[in-house]
Amino acid sequence: MSLYPFCAVKGNTDANFEELSDFVPTNDFERSLYDMIVYGDVRLSAGAKSAMKSWLIAVEREIEGRKLLFCHGSP
Repeated sequence: MSLYPFCAVKGNTDANFEELSDFVPTNDFERSLYDMIVYGDVRLSAGAKSAMKSWLIAVEREIEGRKLLFCHGSP
């Protein structure tokens, strides 16, 4: 965020930080994902997690009269 991005959007696991307390892994893949999210949760500051919580899954911006849609994947 210190680079002052043009916009920031939620990626695949960004929303998982908000749902960490409710996430119960049911298979090896989910356990691996859970472990990565817990690691990130410990390493990220409260400010970083708060910023991520405010990000949208898609952001529309206008540049030189053209509307652009920014997203992590196709909504």
